[in-house]
Amino acid sequence: MDEKKPTKARSKYQSIERAFVGVIVLFLLGLTIYLSYRSYRLVSQGTVVEATCTKVETDSSGSGKSRHSRTTHSISYHVDGRGTMHGTLAGSYLGLRQGGTIEVVYDKREPTHVEANRFWSLWGWAIISGGLTLIMGISPLRRKRKQPAEQSALSPQPTPSSSHREFEAKKSPYSPFTWIAMGAVAVLLLGGVAWGFVRYQAAHALPIRAIDISPDGTKIVSASTGDDFAEVVLWDLEGKRKVTRLAAGDGGSIWIRFLNSSGSAALMHCLLNSDSSYGITPGQLVLLDLETGRELASRSTQGYLTKTVVLPKSDRVVVLSWDSIELLQTDLQPITTLSSGSDLQFRAAAVDSDEKILAVSGKDQVYVWNLETQTSLPSLTAEGTRFDKLAISPDGDWIATTIDSNSSDQTEFPVQLWNRKNPEHEVRTIMFEYEVSHLAFVPGDPDRLLIVSGRDHLPSQTTLYSLAGEPLETLHSGTTAVDKIALSADGTDLLLNFKRAGGSELWDLSANAATQVWNKQPFPLENVIFSPDASSLIGSRNQSTLRVLDTSSTTQEFEGVGYHRPFWVWPVGTSAAGVLFFLGVLQLSKLADGKTREKCEAIIDQVTARLGWEQSSSISVEALPDFEFLKQRAGGHFEFALTGPSLDRKILMGWFKWTTRSNDRDRTHREFCFIYPDTDSTLPDLYIFPEDFVSKITALAGWQDIDLDRTESLQKFSDKHVLRSSHPDRAADVITEQFAQFLCEHPGWSIESLDGSLLLSWQNAVSFKYLRSRQRDPESIIGLQQEAERIAGLLFGIR
Repeated sequence: MDEKKPTKARSKYQSIERAFVGVIVLFLLGLTIYLSYRSYRLVSQGTVVEATCTKVETDSSGSGKSRHSRTTHSISYHVDGRGTMHGTLAGSYLGLRQGGTIEVVYDKREPTHVEANRFWSLWGWAIISGGLTLIMGISPLRRKRKQPAEQSALSPQPTPSSSHREFEAKKSPYSPFTWIAMGAVAVLLLGGVAWGFVRYQAAHALPIRAIDISPDGTKIVSASTGDDFAEVVLWDLEGKRKVTRLAAGDGGSIWIRFLNSSGSAALMHCLLNSDSSYGITPGQLVLLDLETGRELASRSTQGYLTKTVVLPKSDRVVVLSWDSIELLQTDLQPITTLSSGSDLQFRAAAVDSDEKILAVSGKDQVYVWNLETQTSLPSLTAEGTRFDKLAISPDGDWIATTIDSNSSDQTEFPVQLWNRKNPEHEVRTIMFEYEVSHLAFVPGDPDRLLIVSGRDHLPSQTTLYSLAGEPLETLHSGTTAVDKIALSADGTDLLLNFKRAGGSELWDLSANAATQVWNKQPFPLENVIFSPDASSLIGSRNQSTLRVLDTSSTTQEFEGVGYHRPFWVWPVGTSAAGVLFFLGVLQLSKLADGKTREKCEAIIDQVTARLGWEQSSSISVEALPDFEFLKQRAGGHFEFALTGPSLDRKILMGWFKWTTRSNDRDRTHREFCFIYPDTDSTLPDLYIFPEDFVSKITALAGWQDIDLDRTESLQKFSDKHVLRSSHPDRAADVITEQFAQFLCEHPGWSIESLDGSLLLSWQNAVSFKYLRSRQRDPESIIGLQQEAERIAGLLFGIR
């Protein structure tokens, strides 16, 4: 009975690799199914409409040859029952310009999902993902090429040498490219896990800067700040969940307000990234549809946006810039301009509870308007000063404002109380030793004014004053400054927040004397506001998580964390780029696999068996003639070598390997060589190699290049090759017309004759005939050996 050849045990690394590739294939298959389903749903159930391009933006990165650009087209299109929608299309191939039109398809169930009505726009990503899945799925199924049985019988495989066996024991199952790719995927995967954990734990990926609660107390909107956009999240307090998330605006958010009781729309104030001669950043108003998660409109003022006041009762908005005051509708369409001019320095604005009286502080004056008639009222004037902070009583009769003397050594900080109905006689002044940071009338109580003065590490005081300018009660006194105050809508509760000290105090203002409800050290909220009924406190925790606390007990009612997507989606998503990188590197490593030692060894084994030659591992470069080829590749050695008969002479064939260093990096080169160490021929010393641009330049500089022009074939040979020799006439006689024609038909050969020895080397020449390397399979190497033998025969005169 014939004994079966023992099966080689599979390496545990190969099992891990196949398992890893299997996971990638499954992921790509799922991605392909998902993308195909989305495309199918658009094609089969989508609605085709014509869209108008409203803006074209191109973002570039890198420089020179590494410069990459991405073009994004903002479009508007009509959706039945929902009006005009806005979306984006990416890709410069669309050829779309601002104002141009393009046919698009949108999903009826998800109108924000829109694509250009073109084949590649609809199916491109699904095809790419499917192709990658197919490539990765087929790769593990490939079997090693087996040598034909007949060939093995005729030419049995030689026994590997001891050096080969030693190498087989040491070699790694992976190429360096694969290790690098797997390392990159691992780093991205771990980064994705960490990022997913953060995103799952936090309401926002960026610090929260503004919070508001709807008038009915059922929804909260929070806005965080990025470099050039604001991240807005809508929360449902009744359902304890996130409703929607969107990115809007061209700058970071500092303020956001609901515009209606249903909580379906909000207005956001963003800061744009631009310098200002006044030290005030230009601003932008952004109108948001929170139900659809899209930006409805935006507006930047002519000057610098300093203050925005929403008037919910009359559905209007007051917008202050540095030099103008505008009255807008809630859709940001202008109603009128109340004032405009140069160097007015409008800084603050306030309205009464009935939204009838508007007061604005500016340079030298406090301006007042009747919003019902849109007419100006008598103002308060103080030449040489600048009015800064401003507050107006709930009934609109009293206005309180701080005055800045424009002097760096100001030692007194006045607050003026002005009865606008009797402006000539009812102006009262309260002097403070330190700057006033907060100024507010108590809602529901027109006879009490709250003033906070002092800075951190200096005497600070929070006091209630009467309209006569007399102190009624001091709530806080010390060296810890109040960073933020929050008053409930009915004026019964006051929160003092000490951000730097990490604590807060809650005061009950409902009685004649204020009562402290609690003092929390530390206090877990920032950006705090009251709910409409004052039963809850809403703020941010750790800058990125929304939290709702019970006002009286500070117990947690709700914490806005996480998204609808599971936290594992983030590591998968962030590692997707790494997976694609791995696939690309894996394919590159397979293409480069023919240059690796493992591949070379398998090829050499097969060539040895086919030719019946012997493998040699003891070739000494020093013992070989002093060829120019070896001089130019100093330090190199034969990685694999075969010896055998050719033209009744002994020949050496194999890969010659050498290393060069450039930009602090080592680069390995290999070239296939054939050496006839002792030819017993009378060939003159000569050197033939393909002519390139550098060779033409060196020829002009005086380097030898023997030109032959006896026949057309020799002229063609001289055009494509450089011929050098210390015996030009003898070298010219060696180059026969048959030799020249053969070398022109088989490009890439370099030939060197020295002291009776002959060396032939072949480079990876690219031509119409040879479009790929000829060193990656046994048939090609044997073909090279036959070409080399033919060239040597022509040189030796063997026809």
